[in-house]
Amino acid sequence: MKKQQDVFASATQDQPAFDMAAALANFGKPPVQFDIVSGTVTARVKGGFLVDIGLKADAFVADKECEETLQPNCEARFMVIQTADSDSEFQLSQTHAKHHIRMEELVASQETVIAHLTTVVERKGSAGSICGMNAYLDGKKAFIPRQHLAIFADPRTAENSDLPVKVIKAAFNDLGRYDLVLSHAAVVSEEKAQFISQVNIGDELEGTICHLLDNEGGVLVNVGMMSGIVRRRQLSFDRNSSVAELAHIGDAVTVEVIEKDQKRLTLTFSIKNVAQRKMFETLKVNQVVEGKVQSVAAFGVFVLIGETECLLHNADASGKRFKVGDKVQARIASIDACRMRVNLSCKA
Repeated sequence: MKKQQDVFASATQDQPAFDMAAALANFGKPPVQFDIVSGTVTARVKGGFLVDIGLKADAFVADKECEETLQPNCEARFMVIQTADSDSEFQLSQTHAKHHIRMEELVASQETVIAHLTTVVERKGSAGSICGMNAYLDGKKAFIPRQHLAIFADPRTAENSDLPVKVIKAAFNDLGRYDLVLSHAAVVSEEKAQFISQVNIGDELEGTICHLLDNEGGVLVNVGMMSGIVRRRQLSFDRNSSVAELAHIGDAVTVEVIEKDQKRLTLTFSIKNVAQRKMFETLKVNQVVEGKVQSVAAFGVFVLIGETECLLHNADASGKRFKVGDKVQARIASIDACRMRVNLSCKA
């Protein structure tokens, strides 16, 4: 008897302990609305198919919610569009599941896709205030918030056109509606980042003046992929003229890249540096030039000759006294091309 008890005890010790938590987990919970489930088609019935999704009773998927390839014994993924109760069975959709899975993949990968813009959406109670645009992506309705529209002109001009976008949200909201939110700004930011990474300090780019900044701040220059700022002090050596006198929207200009910020995705340009270099190519020692006094210092005056600021030292002014705005005719005494400096002289 004791031997039999020992054998029973030994056999019991060799068996793994019963794990109630694991057993409950394996049993699972019924899926809820909008869940994605895997199932096997068990039979063709009137109006659709029966699908085994691991529950006591088969679920139903209507013909309009299926792809043409679906058939008995086929495994596929479905979305639960209606849960079961005492009067109905689980209703599934293969097409909804495929679309939702595709959108989730786009959210994760941030792949750029093409959406078709339809109409602008105005804020309720605020006529003319645009809060975004309606769009279609893969045949499904989507929305692009205004802050995600990198369109500086009136967005109405983009209606009924295609636009590159990224999917930033794909989920059902509390009302059971599918929120498919897109971003055009994310695509533009990605393109800017790539463009800036390829640009080096000192590069010269061709562009067009697209905006004059307020308060004499300078101008914005569009160089194709993006716009950069030319601050007032980098616009011209002419200190006494306004920005509006020096630059006009639509002017074609050559700019030098003097700053770039990969994190903020910004470029800073200089127009005067390029103009000065071109001017230096035409200057020669002893050449007689004419310009206008820009400013007066204790040691001399600064004279604007074309696109270059030159120094006329008091010792080289032959006793003449000048004030801002006076015209000066002088001879180029020396040129320092490395430091971009020119000294003038009124001496014979």
